[in-house]
Amino acid sequence: MRWQIILLPFLAAAQPPSFEVASVKPSSEVGGKISIGRDPGGGFNARNIQLENLILLTYHVQRYQLKGEAGWVRSERFDVAAKSPAGVPKDQTWEMMKTLLAERFGLVVHRETVEMPVYRLIPANGGLKIRPADRPRAEQDGFFQSGRGRIRLRMAGLDQLAFALSDVLERCVQDRSGSKDNFDLQLEWTPESPEGPNIMAALAEQLGLKLEGSRAPVEVVVIDRAERPSGN
Repeated sequence: MRWQIILLPFLAAAQPPSFEVASVKPSSEVGGKISIGRDPGGGFNARNIQLENLILLTYHVQRYQLKGEAGWVRSERFDVAAKSPAGVPKDQTWEMMKTLLAERFGLVVHRETVEMPVYRLIPANGGLKIRPADRPRAEQDGFFQSGRGRIRLRMAGLDQLAFALSDVLERCVQDRSGSKDNFDLQLEWTPESPEGPNIMAALAEQLGLKLEGSRAPVEVVVIDRAERPSGN
């Protein structure tokens, strides 16, 4: 009996965090944009989202780091609405998402490290063409935005540029620039068109940077099992 008194609180604490209420159903939209939101209480809402993107968000990896997905994981779309229990910190959202994906999609994953092609972000001949931002960093600074043919950074380091390039190129980009400064910058190129600069030319011409091919160990998330959700 004494051992039970000691162990029961431990077992209760070991239970994975989960949402109070959650709904997962196939999206009624055909194509269209994905919308994602988190409320101040730690809840999570997404419309028209693939399981692939839910995994990327939840495990904080990029597409090139996800292995083993079946075709439907990338193509089929879902609406997700989840409410957190009262008093749960917002930083627990992604742990609760792991529980939701395991319960509703039967998701089982593991992490491993594999050697793969990477890019090293280094200064081009002639050095950097950008100067560090000369203003104090504000609370809303330190972010990047990326879209088709454009990456914008505000008071962010070149490691953030490397992260954004990784998403665009679907290959790990490692910051080897040697710079520890913060920058306000915008990179623009013309995707899939011979009439404008490609991303490699734009990096050199606009920022004084280049990408050098290499190989390195990279952590990946491997999908061992995933099932279509059966309902709420």
